[in-house]
Amino acid sequence: MTSESPRGQAAVHPHEYQASENARQVSIAEAGATPSRENYPSMTGDMHRRQYVRVEVSLPVEFSLEGERASHDGAVFDLGAGGMRLVASYDLPPRSTVNLKFRLPAADRGIMARGRVVLSFFQRNEQKFHHGIAFTSLDPKDRSLISEFVDHQEARRAN
Repeated sequence: MTSESPRGQAAVHPHEYQASENARQVSIAEAGATPSRENYPSMTGDMHRRQYVRVEVSLPVEFSLEGERASHDGAVFDLGAGGMRLVASYDLPPRSTVNLKFRLPAADRGIMARGRVVLSFFQRNEQKFHHGIAFTSLDPKDRSLISEFVDHQEARRAN
């Protein structure tokens, strides 16, 4: 089932943000408002729209648009086995494919993944772009590693 979003793009999968939320967040940014956490839903909230739980993190990430040689630095602000929130000074085109490299704390190796940009907004007070990334290619062992990390973080938060 495909529908058009207010930006003229096909609506995203059920576990991704709804077009109405995208439009609301874009209108906040276009209006020049300074979004606060109260102005937009937490990307870790509304779990019924996601297949995998995400946890808040702060990890460095290197990323590049597919087909481009230049890489950029950013940060992972939330992470789950199905995707992440990428925060960077660099804006990514909607629905573009990105290659990602990051390392979980205490991991013996880095994780390489490919993902699609499913949500973007500019956080004016940070002067950064926030991008919701849905993983489209991720080694099953890395997905398990991320799931275990998320479970561990959730257990720590519950205590």
